[in-house]
Amino acid sequence: MKGQSIVASLVRTPVFLCGCLMLLTLVSVYSGEIGSVQKGVALLVILIAAVKAQLVIMFYMEARHFPEPWRRLYGGWVYAAASVILVGVYIVP
Repeated sequence: MKGQSIVASLVRTPVFLCGCLMLLTLVSVYSGEIGSVQKGVALLVILIAAVKAQLVIMFYMEARHFPEPWRRLYGGWVYAAASVILVGVYIVP
């Protein structure tokens, strides 16, 4: 671990990432249960899903080692898909 701090190496471990994904899942489920049908809750849940998808792509699919254009393409695709869903929630009745 030359040149890396302990925190930086811990953040890249699968156990830590799995814990983050589980925590984000619990937050989205809890907010969905409390908010019932409010559109603000839909925004939160979809944004959490986009962050989770980005984490899976970057760390479990090892996309963080890809060239920069590919990482931007994957990240753009995730947030573009989330934006299309949000447009459907907020604009289409």
